[in-house]
Amino acid sequence: MSNIAEVVEKLKDNPNIPNAPEEQLRWLAEHSTCQFFPKGDIIFHAGESTDNMIIMIEGKAEVYLEQNGDKRLLSTISKNDITGLLPYSRLDKAMATGYVKEDAHVMKLHRDHMP
Repeated sequence: MSNIAEVVEKLKDNPNIPNAPEEQLRWLAEHSTCQFFPKGDIIFHAGESTDNMIIMIEGKAEVYLEQNGDKRLLSTISKNDITGLLPYSRLDKAMATGYVKEDAHVMKLHRDHMP
């Protein structure tokens, strides 16, 4: 994402945050970081600190739990999905690893900006 206005427009189209006032979407965009992850990359690793709410702006990732050498698909993160640390969450570490399956633009809001 190249600028705040472009991110705000993408957020307006997100059905998971319907009717959010534009000024709130602008705040979210201004206080977040946007990152590009190419196919095959990892968005987050099992065991690492969960410090961000993640909004999948574009792309797709699959979340796998790895135990005793087995890898099990837990969920898929698709365009517009919101995951990771959520407001008032007690989550502190990722339990699984997020593998990018389609080039992804991800927006991350750090816990310092949450209640």
